Amino acid sequence: SFQARDNAANFIAWCRELGIEDAVMFESEGLVLHKDERSVILCLLAVARVAADVGMTTSKLIELEREIDRLEENDKDIIKRDKDITQEREGLPPKNKKQ
Repeated sequence: SFQARDNAANFIAWCRELGIEDAVMFESEGLVLHKDERSVILCLLAVARVAADVGMTTSKLIELEREIDRLEENDKDIIKRDKDITQEREGLPPKNKKQ
């Protein structure tokens, strides 16, 4: 219907105002005619991420995604520290420190 397409177009315009990337956007026809459900879901997840960034309560999926990001950053820090310790034990200065 016209109203469904108009609602979808308004949502898409709002997403663009939020700064949602074009890579996850969809066309109103894709939503109304169920032609591009994957892009619709990716867009909704992107909106949920923006909501989480401004402190709104969001889905468990976004919370889990954020937790994975934190764990990966922690792992990178641990790996870097281990490399520095190994280099110090071998008598080499850590790469991030200047002599």
